[in-house]
Amino acid sequence: MSKERQSNIELMRLFAMIMIIGNHMIRHGIIHATSNQPYSIWIEGSYSNMVISSFFLPGGRVGVALFFLITGFFSINRTEGYSIKKVMLLSIDYGVIIGLTMTILNLLGVQSFSWSTVIVTLFMPLSSGLGWFVPVYLIVGLLSGRINRLLSECTLRQKYLIILLLWFLEYSMGSVFSTTYFNLFRGVLFYIIGGELSRVKESIKKNSLVLVIILLVSWIGIGLVEYLHGFYSNDTTKAIIQVAVDGVSTSVLVPVCSISLFLLFYSLKIGTIRFVNSLSLYVYPIYLLHDSELGRKLFWERILDLNHLYLGINGVNYLVTVLGYILIVFCCCLVIAYVRELVCSYVKRTANYRKLIVGIKRLVQ
Repeated sequence: MSKERQSNIELMRLFAMIMIIGNHMIRHGIIHATSNQPYSIWIEGSYSNMVISSFFLPGGRVGVALFFLITGFFSINRTEGYSIKKVMLLSIDYGVIIGLTMTILNLLGVQSFSWSTVIVTLFMPLSSGLGWFVPVYLIVGLLSGRINRLLSECTLRQKYLIILLLWFLEYSMGSVFSTTYFNLFRGVLFYIIGGELSRVKESIKKNSLVLVIILLVSWIGIGLVEYLHGFYSNDTTKAIIQVAVDGVSTSVLVPVCSISLFLLFYSLKIGTIRFVNSLSLYVYPIYLLHDSELGRKLFWERILDLNHLYLGINGVNYLVTVLGYILIVFCCCLVIAYVRELVCSYVKRTANYRKLIVGIKRLVQ
């Protein structure tokens, strides 16, 4: 009999996904971080909208860190590491669904997608077709068994030395200089930290008020640095601000914020909530759907028209609308993932039924 999943952890997964959607909405829908002129729309908005948008941005890095912390927390004691089979199959499945949808929209002239992007999404979903997170999570999974065995043979001092070196050389310096394997080492670092939290979980004094204060201070700090980064994006001081973003925000504030949020959710005593546990099963599909090239163009540009929203309303109205849009995107992706599961279940049942009929006929003959 499988062990019942902890609803506080599943709730953390859901919250992390919502934070990531909020980050992607601002980063890709308003800032246009991957365009030739990032922040060109953002800087034209009102002061209140620029500030509000900045405080949605920490959710991306914090949310990703939470997923690796959770994985390390529950997998560090497994000598074989964690299984990547389900993630691989889901990634391939959704790569085909997203790629075919992009192909149809291209042929119908509804939305334009680069054919190279379509091909990569269809045939290379595990390497680059569905974003950086998929290959990093898979590689960390492949390495997790060796990481676990290595750490099991280390003394406590050696473990802390490994964490310190990873944090300073590959994570902090990697962020500042945008090294090739920064995202991979980020995943490994938070995986190991999650494992270490698992080892000392009984001795951690989980003072909720202190955790909330640390969380708020670090989140505000990240948001302020993001605001300064955007505000001075076209200024000569951009390089200095960039160093501040990577050196202070990524290196210190993001780990502090992520760990405090993890401990806050871990300390929750909410028992088993089956609805939460069921909903959390769709977190990974929601990530794949909303952050694909298909999701970015349809949600942020075509359906929600975030540029018009950002420049059209201000203050509280803007905040409430953004929160509503985040929930809309979450629910839309959830419905798509649920329908896909229903279709797959029907196909499997039909296939099994046909096999049964064929088997009965053979027996009769």
